[in-house]
Amino acid sequence: METTSPRKHKSHSTGEYFPFVSANICRFITEQLVQHDYDFVIEYGSGGSTIYYLQALLEAQKRCVFTSVEYNPDWFHKMVKTIQAMWPQDALASEKHERHPWPFDKCKRYIHGRNASRLEIPEGMGRLKKAQEKMGGLWSFRLPLLRFFPNCRPIDGFYSASIKNSIDMQLILRTELFKDQYGESPIREEYVQNPLKPLQSRIDAQKEVSAAFLIDGGPRGDILKTILDLDDQYTCFRPTVFMCDANKVIYANQMKRRPKGVFVDGSNQTIDGSPLYTRKLSGAKARFLHDAEHVDPSSQAKKELWFYRSNAMEEKT
Repeated sequence: METTSPRKHKSHSTGEYFPFVSANICRFITEQLVQHDYDFVIEYGSGGSTIYYLQALLEAQKRCVFTSVEYNPDWFHKMVKTIQAMWPQDALASEKHERHPWPFDKCKRYIHGRNASRLEIPEGMGRLKKAQEKMGGLWSFRLPLLRFFPNCRPIDGFYSASIKNSIDMQLILRTELFKDQYGESPIREEYVQNPLKPLQSRIDAQKEVSAAFLIDGGPRGDILKTILDLDDQYTCFRPTVFMCDANKVIYANQMKRRPKGVFVDGSNQTIDGSPLYTRKLSGAKARFLHDAEHVDPSSQAKKELWFYRSNAMEEKT
């Protein structure tokens, strides 16, 4: 199954991978990651950021589990190949690479599932219905095809490796048939919860855990809610959150739960000088996402990153 192509995160001039965020935001996140000791770094949305931050952690000789979850199969496989190409074989240990089609039950849940979003999405902006129609079109023929021919189903995947005996890298593919920004998908929780499983097992055992979350993909509001719920539930859990593209009011209710969280203005220029926000939004989209009739690129850049560090994390440092 095809999905939306991801944005490119590679400089044409230097060939280097970089995060698709403002240059000053990139520096801020990198400094925070290397100045503190995290047991886990969990990234929602793979890309140039995955390689960039991974390199920074290795150069700083940090030891942690770095997990990145992706919804796009093409981009997932590109990340696997990039990691294997960037580090020689003797730098990678315990490699594991799996891919498998969705179980038939998951296909049925997806096709028949209801919109799972907590948001009132304006008419014409939702994406689930089109994805369901695409997957389940020509119903009388399509369902038997998915049942008896697994190769016709979407693919999930997993890649892991120990890099330089320092970083335990995990790439997770939880395929989605559209860019699920609003949490519409009936299988949304697999994307949100899967990278948290190793962390969850440790905090369930009341072991202290410090984790940095790089949220730059998927339903950001639902991801943030999950992290803050864990923060409320476990005193041994010390989260730090970097939520990119945080300027949308649809995230506001979750952000209000942590008054200490702050917005960091972006420069609206990436490391290679490319603009980050280029379009002026208006109409229903601007009202839904920003509670305004018109939103220009400079206004979007003013709330590019939302940053929160738990009190427990501050006490430790």
